[in-house]
Amino acid sequence: MFPKYQRITKNKEFELIFKTGRSSYANYVGLKTLNNNLPYFRAAVLVSKKVSKRANKRNLLKRKLREIIKSYSDILKGKDLVVLVMPNANGKSYQELLIDFTQAISKLKK
Repeated sequence: MFPKYQRITKNKEFELIFKTGRSSYANYVGLKTLNNNLPYFRAAVLVSKKVSKRANKRNLLKRKLREIIKSYSDILKGKDLVVLVMPNANGKSYQELLIDFTQAISKLKK
């Protein structure tokens, strides 16, 4: 779990990121980013019921992706990040999600 100041929680923040932010998609995850002019990053992980009907599986995906995001904290400083989990990500390992997240981040840098 991220500290409270590093979470994106308000609907207006999500709307702003979705409308004006840059996006990148890979096989299992999609990323939306926007500069926030803060010395730290803020993030949110969205997993819909289309991914899995079972809450424990959705929560497991969220925990894996939060750990991946923490490992990229130096790259993400000064950005808001929303991670969208695709339905085919259900049951994927940490390594598979890490590779896919890395691909999506590298597409954003271009």
